Amino acid sequence: MNDELAARRAKVRERQLVLALERWACGYSQVAGGWLPYLTTITAASDAEKTWLEGYVAEHGIPAGPTGMDEVWARGRKAELAATTAFLAGEWDRSRDLVDDAWAYDAVLEGEWRRLHDFITASQPVEAAPAAAPVSAVPAIVPVFVPAAPAVAPPVPASVSVAPVSAVPAPVAASAAATAVLIIGPLPAPLAAAA
Repeated sequence: MNDELAARRAKVRERQLVLALERWACGYSQVAGGWLPYLTTITAASDAEKTWLEGYVAEHGIPAGPTGMDEVWARGRKAELAATTAFLAGEWDRSRDLVDDAWAYDAVLEGEWRRLHDFITASQPVEAAPAAAPVSAVPAIVPVFVPAAPAVAPPVPASVSVAPVSAVPAPVAASAAATAVLIIGPLPAPLAAAA
């Protein structure tokens, strides 16, 4: 999973924890032991998520009344439809955000969420890159190490400059006797195929 999806997953999880807080905390806040043990059990919250929940409640307080599942599912369906509308309008980031909401509100499952993100990414037009220069106009600077007496020397067109290279890498120099050349210009076909 890429970094962007991992960050989105963390935000969705926070929303899911807040929804669970809205649904259950007000009912469990008067129970012996408080709301936290019940909520962390219901949501299978990790220790880090438990700490995050405590901080969230310290900042925002416990919601006054529960949020029913009908309301949650309605939010999810609304988010899912809005994600489709945003996608069709080419609003890629908004579509991703709404797909996240749809998962948080249980309108899509985690596997669907990931496939939808992959689909949105694959559907985006690729930014047009500046046109590249034709290959024949691009000079190639390629060090080529050839044995001292090659069986068949590749043909070198007159338009290609061949110059000896003074710095031969140690492994090549230490092995068999070799001649190093630096080709500047378009590569001859046999060398281009080997490159």
